[in-house]
Amino acid sequence: MAGAFISREETVAGELCTLFRRFGYLPYKMRKFEDYDLYVRFKDYLLSDHVITFTDEGKLLALKPDVTLSLIRSVRPEKGAIKKLFYRESVYRRPRPGEPIRELLQTGLECIGDLDTYSLSEVLSLAALALQRISPDAVLVISQLDLVDAFLRRITADTVAKKDLLRLAGEKNLPGIRAYSTASSLPAKETEELCDLLALSGRPGEVLPALKPMAEKAGAEEAFASLSAVLALLKDTPAEEMLQLDFSAVSDGKYYNGLAFRGFVKGLPERVLSGGQYDRLMDRMGKRAGAVGFAVYLDQLSLLDGENEPDADVLLVYGNASPERVKAAVERLTAQGKTVLALPIRPAEGHFGTIDVLAE
Repeated sequence: MAGAFISREETVAGELCTLFRRFGYLPYKMRKFEDYDLYVRFKDYLLSDHVITFTDEGKLLALKPDVTLSLIRSVRPEKGAIKKLFYRESVYRRPRPGEPIRELLQTGLECIGDLDTYSLSEVLSLAALALQRISPDAVLVISQLDLVDAFLRRITADTVAKKDLLRLAGEKNLPGIRAYSTASSLPAKETEELCDLLALSGRPGEVLPALKPMAEKAGAEEAFASLSAVLALLKDTPAEEMLQLDFSAVSDGKYYNGLAFRGFVKGLPERVLSGGQYDRLMDRMGKRAGAVGFAVYLDQLSLLDGENEPDADVLLVYGNASPERVKAAVERLTAQGKTVLALPIRPAEGHFGTIDVLAE
């Protein structure tokens, strides 16, 4: 039974690292501490605004609340090349609002350089496979931010208004978008076209034919072509059945562009995977390269562990049996790949796959 003595998070992290390595991604190890100024400069990028700091020889350092920023700072992109890296790291932040800062295990990958259609499709495929390692009942929700931005530009050029509309789009709040547009005297026709885009969701084969004329009208042919080409490479693959297009899956336009995607599994209220292209973040950090990646939030997996998770595959109650018989029974069961808890009497509490009684 995987996870009896090793946490579910550790088990899945190991499986994902093996998966990423199989596709040629190389392990990347980061230092535990970072210069605090990195997080000050990009504080609006972070998921949490609380950073643990300390002083070392007069220099202000921080326990890293994020992996991507540290990785980008360290990587030197090479023209015409692509770096494929994966990590298994702890970050330090609040899992959810109101909770104390904790050490959270996170794994993910980054693909940095001159990205092409295959690179993007490979990352999406690996995101889907990562979700399958967590649960067979999972979905990968995909959006295209350049396409959404084309619809927004037709409504307004005002940065604040676009940010407000993007926030409402992320909530899929269509009445809120219409009300905001009316109150701000924005064009009603173009606003309704944005609402039509956000209402469009489903399997790629169902959505793309309806999306094409909408994208052409919005002047987003290139974004549509890029999305279609990436999804075409995922046809007839294990990822295909998990994909869903939904253009309310948006991210901060200051840092992200192109593909954006979220991973959800049954039984978890929040996304367990988040990813996308972040060329704009690369540019803001002085790196002239494209980038795409995702992170798996392994702290969420503890919510999947319930009362049905056994303490051991087998409880071996051996009573007065000889030590030799107990040893032989334990060796036989563990050789079968089972976890075994051997006790002289049955405990008052516990949950086990099976219970074997070894009597003299």
